Amino acid sequence: MTLADVKSRLRVDFNDHDTLITSLMNAAIARATSVIGELDLAINHEAQEAILDDIEAMYRGDGGSLSSMKTYRRLSIRPMI
Repeated sequence: MTLADVKSRLRVDFNDHDTLITSLMNAAIARATSVIGELDLAINHEAQEAILDDIEAMYRGDGGSLSSMKTYRRLSIRPMI
């Protein structure tokens, strides 16, 4: 997942928010990894889509996507208590 991928999803065609978007990417990937465990985004397209949804929600100021969290939990390799 690249900055260009995320900017395309967000429909952002300027560079003013690159630092913010990169921070949101890192936060969303960390959030997904903390729930799912080991995460190979290159092969897990469902996780990629959930992370993009999460980034989009955070960019809008919603704090994150609940549907993404459900996907993370479903894909988790660890038991959820």
